[in-house]
Amino acid sequence: KYIISKYKIGGFNFIGSYNNPRQVKSLIVKIKNLSNENSLPQPFIAVDQEGEINRLKFIKSTPQRLIKTEDSAFKIAYERGESIKQLGFNMIFSPVLDFTLNKKDYIYSRTFQQSKLKTITLASAMIEGYKKAGIISIPKHFPGYIKLSYDPHGKIYESLSLNNLQDSIDIFKQVISKTNPLGLMFAHIKISDFNHRVITRSKEFLNYSQDILNYNGLFITDSIGMKAFIENNKNFGEMALESIKAGYDILILPSNTKFSLEILDYLQSHIDDPEFQKSIDRSFAKIMKIKSENSF
Repeated sequence: KYIISKYKIGGFNFIGSYNNPRQVKSLIVKIKNLSNENSLPQPFIAVDQEGEINRLKFIKSTPQRLIKTEDSAFKIAYERGESIKQLGFNMIFSPVLDFTLNKKDYIYSRTFQQSKLKTITLASAMIEGYKKAGIISIPKHFPGYIKLSYDPHGKIYESLSLNNLQDSIDIFKQVISKTNPLGLMFAHIKISDFNHRVITRSKEFLNYSQDILNYNGLFITDSIGMKAFIENNKNFGEMALESIKAGYDILILPSNTKFSLEILDYLQSHIDDPEFQKSIDRSFAKIMKIKSENSF
């Protein structure tokens, strides 16, 4: 109630685990009603229900590695989308498009574990299945948590080169060309070709992404509470400001409420920064267009 009324938050991501569908539905109804009471557009209400990660324990969630055919990919996504739509969700962070054939990679267990061509086919079918169910599909995590074995939630990644990422980038490029999803989630990785900066704070990388993908949907960061996002000499507010100025439209805030409120207060204190305001105006227009054109 506090963050909706004070900060006008327009998007919510369900994390953790849920075992009771009535509890989930009740929470979503409250969020929507509070948004309406504060004269806000209906919010994005999202969940990580990709398969390997399964927030809603009462919904069948087939891991991507077990999906073998285009028909089953479409059907699984459609049925999953229908199930979460009935609860009140309108967005899902799925499918995982990171491409690696290395079983030691952190992300491997969450991928399709198929050839490039098969991955493109299965991912495209899932996105179309979600669309048919009326759910906004957000594929992730561009350009890929690959070539690294440790969890980015708990460690800072070493820099990669674009050459290391080309196969994964090609997957995203072809899936986006086929399906034109409304949004895309970006990974917190460093790329040597872009000054070894975390790409979710890099305007140069986002410009490169728009060009290489020929895409201008919603640019969404992975959770900025992850260790891989953090730069030791900066606070969360400074880093979030950099992400918005870089051109990211939606930031997934940390699950730690204290840090999230600090970020929001820091951003509000910089509202008179012309570059920041210009970025907000651009993102606001993109988000409102999607919300106005889609019935939630």
